[in-house]
Amino acid sequence: MRTKTKKITIRLVGEDEDVEFKRVDVNPKIDANDLQKLVEEWTKIPPGFQEIKFNGTEVLYGERPIKGIKTGEELVVKHTELSWWNEYKNCVELMKKSRSDKVALAKEAVKHHTRLKESGFFNVYAQFSNFRRQNHTKVAAWTDEDVVLICKATEEYFRNIHDERRGNEDSEFKIYFEERPAEVGGRPASTIAFVRIHGEDVFTKFNIKCHHSDPEGSSSDQEPDVSEFYCYKLLALIGVAPESHFISPSTSTGTKTSTYVATEWKDELELLETVIEENSLTADVVVQLVVLRVLLSIDDLHEQNCGRWKGTQDVAIVGFAPSDQFGVPAGIKDALLRTFPNKYWKTQWSDIKKEYDDDTWLKMAKKYLDKWDLENKLDLAKEQFDPTRGILKDLENGFKKRQDRESPTDQLNNYIDVIRENLEKAETLFNSLV
Repeated sequence: MRTKTKKITIRLVGEDEDVEFKRVDVNPKIDANDLQKLVEEWTKIPPGFQEIKFNGTEVLYGERPIKGIKTGEELVVKHTELSWWNEYKNCVELMKKSRSDKVALAKEAVKHHTRLKESGFFNVYAQFSNFRRQNHTKVAAWTDEDVVLICKATEEYFRNIHDERRGNEDSEFKIYFEERPAEVGGRPASTIAFVRIHGEDVFTKFNIKCHHSDPEGSSSDQEPDVSEFYCYKLLALIGVAPESHFISPSTSTGTKTSTYVATEWKDELELLETVIEENSLTADVVVQLVVLRVLLSIDDLHEQNCGRWKGTQDVAIVGFAPSDQFGVPAGIKDALLRTFPNKYWKTQWSDIKKEYDDDTWLKMAKKYLDKWDLENKLDLAKEQFDPTRGILKDLENGFKKRQDRESPTDQLNNYIDVIRENLEKAETLFNSLV
């Protein structure tokens, strides 16, 4: 004889107010697996994280765990990670206060957040998900420069590339990390990764850094800027910067700010800091940095972010920041003659600049602009970096949007248009030189 189904209530507890799913059809002879599927269907709690009670007693997963249930009775369910939610929320609430241990609290919050997210917790509780949505980005931003999290995100990123390349082939992925040598400058939070992926016989060395560079132990809550990533690609194409990868926030802490730049390490780099100390800074290097700062609207070209390639006067840039506002200078000639790359070595720029007349300075600028062939590299860089596809699609909702720009793509197109206009003005100026 077929057993009649009963109409019961599934009560989800945990939030300020319980959520009731009424008139749920259930067979009293349902087995444990099917009961778990039923609870997941209504509450979204995965089977491995369900606590189910009937008549005040936790259901034992036997052959018929709710035998005898009647119409009108209820099952009380909750997510088993609920206690970790309380730990997470406590860390977040403490961070809202003025405290000196915000970084430690943020790391703890991110750890709890990862556990909750992996268990499907935020798909279950709308109230808790809203709290997370309103607070987590700012909390997690305090962990942007945590080396452990940088390493975790980096390993996940390159492992995905390895798996994509190998397809069904057996191939071992290898990665290890070392501290960034103090003598080469950079931030203490930066780290060095050695990576070998499918199809490569040797390890490739990468410098991994956070995309922003606020004081250590602070939070910028600064979202990635699409023009910054495009510029990395452009600089690599003209031989000024090494190849770079961008590790999106979706692979790390659940924040839109902790995006990392993995730059291929070049041992032939001579940092500007060393060049200045050795009193070997030349006008060629200075002029190139001025041109790039003016035409590409980039800043932060300090002594540990740039230099030259060994044995040459070709400039090298391994780090920079996009200017707060990009645009076409009112006077391109004055900008190329008066702009200094960074305030921290303005004296060195001034000492070199005064040795050259304006025409000679501008002719040097023209020489390197011709060498780079920037005009023809703009579209090539855009092909390599497209925010609507590939790994960088993950960053679409995390890009910093400039004022009056509707989307990252809109901003990128505007940025390229500005560079083109700057190049046109520079070419007109250089063609007027005798």
